[in-house]
Amino acid sequence: MVIDSPSPSSPISATFTGAKELRPETLPSKADGLLLCHLTIGAIAFPNRTFCPTGIWSSDSRYFATMEYRDYPAVSISLSVNSHLIVVDVPNRLECVVAKQSRGSVLPLAFEGDVLVFTRELDQAIGFRHIREIRFTEFRSWQPTAQTEGQ
Repeated sequence: MVIDSPSPSSPISATFTGAKELRPETLPSKADGLLLCHLTIGAIAFPNRTFCPTGIWSSDSRYFATMEYRDYPAVSISLSVNSHLIVVDVPNRLECVVAKQSRGSVLPLAFEGDVLVFTRELDQAIGFRHIREIRFTEFRSWQPTAQTEGQ
């Protein structure tokens, strides 16, 4: 399975590949499991990392935000995961962790002006959901992206 997320103002796409669904036996048969994917953004690859196949672009295509699962393959034991919301500065090949969530998800919702809107959700059994905002100027600890394809 391949899921493409084309940027709004450049020819680059974020591509999620190798989708694998985890469904512990404890889940009811109609419940959704977790989709685990690998991510490539243009020529930027993120090897040996696992992502949720959902992401958003800023309107100028500079930033791409998505959720990374931090404890795969341990996540296969249960659907209680640790996740990070990461933002990639695509032209500068940098990434930063914007938010962390233990036992739940932290998903990007929208880029609005100079603000990233995201949601934190604890374990579905707990049922806690909180919407947060962060300004681009508050993104900290930028690191070079892991690898560029062909290097």
